[in-house]
This record gives sequence, C-alpha cells and structure tokens, in this order.
Amino acid sequence: MRQHTVSRSLSLPRMMGGAVRGLAIANGTITALLCYATYSGGIWTVAGFFLVGLCVHFFLRWLTTSDPWWNLVLNVYNHYG
Repeated sequence: MRQHTVSRSLSLPRMMGGAVRGLAIANGTITALLCYATYSGGIWTVAGFFLVGLCVHFFLRWLTTSDPWWNLVLNVYNHYG
C-alpha cells in the first residue's frame, strides 16, 4: 500500500480569512449592516463598529487556529437535549 500526502487545505474545514467560512461571512455581513445603519452617526461610530467586527474576526481566527473543528463539535453538542 502506497502512502500519499494530503494537502492541509483539503483536510481542514472551509475557511475565509483564517476563520470558519460561514461565521466569517456572518460577521462581515453584520459588521457591514451596523456600519451602514450608523453612517449618519459620524465617522467615530462607524469606525467603532468596524473595529468591533475586526476584533470578532480575529477572535474567530484564533479559535480556528487553536482547534479547526471547534464549530462542528459545538454543532453536535447543541443537538443533545
């Protein structure tokens, strides 16, 4: 039996910017909506929501680098009554 190497990207969940893809898209969408909704509040309000979204993305990225399958484990755990 021959051994083959598998690319790391094929064995990990789909990611975007280092975070789990679905959560990164959700975070980006919520951040964009908050920035758009508070546009009339001034540049500091928009910048604040942008920084909050950036911090959340870096947190998701840190979670994914520490354990790439954390979201799938939590999904299975959430199905238990």
